[in-house]
Amino acid sequence: MDYAVLLSEEHPELPLAELEATLRADGIEFEIQEKEGKLVFLDGDEVEEVADRLALSFEISEVLHSFQPENYQKLATKNLEAEEPFSVRTARVDGTEAPEELEENVGRMIDRNSDVDVDLESPGEVFRAYLVNGEAHLSRLKADTDRGEFESRKNQHRPFSSPVTLHPRLARTLVNLSEVGRDGSLLDPFCGTGGILLEAGLIGCDLYGSDVQEEMVEGTRENLEAFNLEGDIREAEFSDAEAEFGRQFDAVVTDLPYGKASVTEGDPTEEFVETAPELTDGKVVFMSDKEEIDGLEPEFEFYVHRSMTRYVYVME
Repeated sequence: MDYAVLLSEEHPELPLAELEATLRADGIEFEIQEKEGKLVFLDGDEVEEVADRLALSFEISEVLHSFQPENYQKLATKNLEAEEPFSVRTARVDGTEAPEELEENVGRMIDRNSDVDVDLESPGEVFRAYLVNGEAHLSRLKADTDRGEFESRKNQHRPFSSPVTLHPRLARTLVNLSEVGRDGSLLDPFCGTGGILLEAGLIGCDLYGSDVQEEMVEGTRENLEAFNLEGDIREAEFSDAEAEFGRQFDAVVTDLPYGKASVTEGDPTEEFVETAPELTDGKVVFMSDKEEIDGLEPEFEFYVHRSMTRYVYVME
């Protein structure tokens, strides 16, 4: 089946990388066909099943037909049918202006073959006409991502907070980049306020975390409990994780200490890079303020403010 995924534009590379990693994590076979701006076309089965995991995508649709907007009449031969009250919405992917009547014209083509009415207020079914390079790609919306949920989990909405905390969307992206399964085990050895563990727990992972500060350990437990999650959270050095927990993990994901936190806990970067792969048979994904670590180069970088760039590393 052909799909179209509408990506966010928060980063030039991370949204597509997250999509691909998440599909692999959920065991969904796929093949990227092409990328046009923020729209990705791919072939796969049940791609919409990953929508609840994604942080940097907006929606997933099944591609039905592609056509020139002025030749919409050709849709009359395609037997398009809606099963529920429906609406048609255009989505400009590359700034292309949609003809004002396109939604109405496409809706009329679908209405001819359907036993249901158009419903612009609360449709049970939504058709998308993505406009790319002057061509319209008519698609049936299969799933969208509830990005507002990430906003509701921001630092200020948790019972325990800290000034240095990842945005929930970024925390979820790091989890997805690790390709951990929904029932996999994930360790954050510098858990801080628990933002990464929170996002991993919400997709079903078994949670393990540690921090050298008792306050952070208690705060993480409090934050997880606020979202009805449980985890094994301990006050411990990251280097003691294997002995402390007595097990390996399916993934290790963390935001390494930097700034004041780095001064307090010491700079663990080089030791972490050396020892973290021993804790998992899967991937190690971490953020750092260093643009190179003993010859290891980051997969992604993003600008935070004029004096700070953060780097995302992925180790296998």
